Amino acid sequence: MSPYSFFFGLMNLMATSFILGHTPEYYWIFMAIKSFFYLYQIWKFRLQTTQDLLFMLEFCWFICHGQMIYLSSGLLKAAGLTSGVPLSYSRQIFYGYWGFANGPFALAVVLLNNALVLHDIPNLSSAFIHLSPCSLVWSMRWYSP
Repeated sequence: MSPYSFFFGLMNLMATSFILGHTPEYYWIFMAIKSFFYLYQIWKFRLQTTQDLLFMLEFCWFICHGQMIYLSSGLLKAAGLTSGVPLSYSRQIFYGYWGFANGPFALAVVLLNNALVLHDIPNLSSAFIHLSPCSLVWSMRWYSP
């Protein structure tokens, strides 16, 4: 654990709250960047054994990787790096993601007692995995660009 992890967690919480409250139409860009960071942190800190690698095949982590691909396709299109239609334009994919985010993910927050521990990267990542899809689909539904 680094000495700056609490500060990082607090700044992350404040930035997330500010962007979601002030400019929710750009929240998906922030989440795309944050997804890369959190998944890298988990790969770096958690994956020490084969059992940890199997942990990444859990439903929530699998969908989080799908979220990263979903948001990255829209980010690449917004940056002008691709000419095709991004996955984020698909209505069926959004409906499926909406159902996962407001169904199993929202229920997992209550059932698994996710704690927002700002100085512990694995707990912060677990809270991110289960809480952020709900806020992301809310912002995409009501404030889509």
